[in-house]
Amino acid sequence: MSTVLQDRYLNNSAKPLKNPVEKNRMYGYLKVLGPTDQRNKNGQIVWECLCTACNRTTYQSTEMLARNVSCGCVKDWHRKHIYLTLHHVEGTTIEAILRGPRRDNKSGYPGVFQKKNGKWRAKIGFKGVIYHIGTFDTFEAAVAARKDAEKELWQPLLAKYALKESGNN
Repeated sequence: MSTVLQDRYLNNSAKPLKNPVEKNRMYGYLKVLGPTDQRNKNGQIVWECLCTACNRTTYQSTEMLARNVSCGCVKDWHRKHIYLTLHHVEGTTIEAILRGPRRDNKSGYPGVFQKKNGKWRAKIGFKGVIYHIGTFDTFEAAVAARKDAEKELWQPLLAKYALKESGNN
């Protein structure tokens, strides 16, 4: 049975954490070796951990153990290998053209967003360059300008490689 080591003082309060950190417990790829004498700025214990993905020793606070799965090596590995699986053609990434709006897109159309003054701005990226299409009074006008720019910039490349554009049209 492992020894339970609780960091009872989160933000200088006497309330124990809901899930206490345990010695030898795994948090993703991080194995807790034990507490150190150090505290972070919130007064939490800093834990010595071993990253089993790369065998490096790292130091994590209690709150970081809840968020991190490794010392950073897993994130670096994924970033490198995702890049290798993408299709790069003539200085642009085909998947970037074919995908729809990002999850955090509030307008519902990629490259179109509302400015603080209420006007709509349209932009488009191609071959590593961001092009400012213009600022428009209405959302519909900005989307129309964005679609025209997509046809002008992307269609020749997509036609050359016989690829179909996704539902942005």
